[in-house]
Formats: sequence, structure tokens, C-alpha cells
Amino acid sequence: MKRILVPTDFSPAADNALGYALQLGALSGAEVVAVHAVSLPLPEYAVQPEGIQEYNHYRVEEARLRLEALYARPDAGDKLTTVLLNGAMQELVPEKALQYDADLIVMGTRGADGLRTVLGTNAAEVLSRSAVPVLVIPDSYEGTLPRRMLLAVQHEENEFLLAPAFQLQALCGADLITLHIASEDTPVEKLEMRAMELELLATKWSHDYGTAAPASEVVSGTDFHAALNGFVRDQDIDMVVMVTHRKTGLPGRFQKSRTREQAFQTRVPLLSLHI
Repeated sequence: MKRILVPTDFSPAADNALGYALQLGALSGAEVVAVHAVSLPLPEYAVQPEGIQEYNHYRVEEARLRLEALYARPDAGDKLTTVLLNGAMQELVPEKALQYDADLIVMGTRGADGLRTVLGTNAAEVLSRSAVPVLVIPDSYEGTLPRRMLLAVQHEENEFLLAPAFQLQALCGADLITLHIASEDTPVEKLEMRAMELELLATKWSHDYGTAAPASEVVSGTDFHAALNGFVRDQDIDMVVMVTHRKTGLPGRFQKSRTREQAFQTRVPLLSLHI
């Protein structure tokens, strides 16, 4: 891992995510780049209403000072870099992650309510747009780096796609469990066949990545998220890994995404890998 991108709005949720990213950076040696966006609708040379230019200067200077203050964090170390951007955070982050050759985006989330559930928070928007893995950290999460990771796969076992999860497992020395959640009416023979498939995959992944073979589980339930969150709670999981199918355009924004829905309700860090 070479570089971790951390969008910040200086909220407690963003500060918590930055702390998590700095832990990862300290362990991996990766540079941690904290970015903040100020949206300035007009360039400085454009004619602007009286007072607007001065107000925008104030916003930029305030943001610059708050970014600079991040270097005073006791956990900042010597790997922290800050960048001030102009534009909308949810559009800039996926673009800058590719431009900066980031291996991972780490974002804080405060969940969602009402209108925000429909239109999406910044974290949900980045989840749906990014080609780079996104790690969402709930603002209430106070744990350390993962010790027990859960890979929730629904027939998305491409090794190249899942590689970041195995790399993170190796980096943190974490245990890994693979989980498939089937509908409640799935025939027993299909559940047994799926369990056998996961066991074979676990053996192959262990050989290919040099990690301990993941345990594998198949469970059924009427609600995917209820089954997943129950398993996370019962098994003391401290990171969930899921696959996101990237969507573009307005129709895609309103299509249901299990990963996005999970990001709104997760109580542990959620790593999203993108197709």
C-alpha cells in the first residue's frame, strides 16, 4: 500500500476516519493524503457581487488553516499530506484517487436519514462512483485495525477483485471469514453446494495469497442486512468487505445497492471493492 486518500469536512466522523487511515499508514508505510474541497462557483477574475469575493477568500483561508492544523495531531507522524481542492467532494474524490494513484479511500460516515437516504451522503456517492476501494468508517466506531474480517460474497469471487481484502488481511494479521447469505427459501442441497464451493475457494485463496485459509459460512434469511449484521455481531467481526457494482447517471443513483445500504447502517468499518 503506497497511498491512502482521506476526504475530510473536519467533522468528528471525518476525524475518526483520518485516525483510522493514519493507523493503516503507520502499519503499511503508506502516505496519507487528507483532502478538503471548497466549491467556488466563479474564478477570481470573474465579476462577482460585492462581498462574495471576500467571503470566498475567507472560506479558502479557513479551510487552509484547518488542514494545516491536522499536522498537529499526535498520530500524524511524517506520512500525512494535505490538499485543498475546488469543487464538489463527491465528484473530486474518485477522480483524485486515480490521479494520485491511491490504493484506498477512507471516509467517515454519519449514516443517513430522510432526504439524505435518497440522494446519498458524500460517502455513498463516492461508493457508487469510485474505481478505487473505499473503506467507510462509522463515526461511532472506536476500535482498532481489523482482527476479524468478514468477506460477504454473493458469487463475486474474482481473485483480482478481492485482492485488496487479502492484502489488508495479511497486513493486519487478521482472521478472515467468507459468508454467503441466501434467501430463506433456498433448498438445502443448494446451501450445501454453496458451502462446498466456498471451502474450495478458501483453500485456493490461502495458497495464492499465502494467508491462513478463511473459514466459510452459508446462512439464509429473509433480509440480507439483518442476516449480515446479526452475523457481524455474533462473530465479533470488526470489518466487513463487500463488492459494489459501480453505477453512473441518475437512473443508477436510484438503483438499490446492498453495499450502499450497508454503509448507512454498519457499526464496523466497511470495505467496498468495485467492479
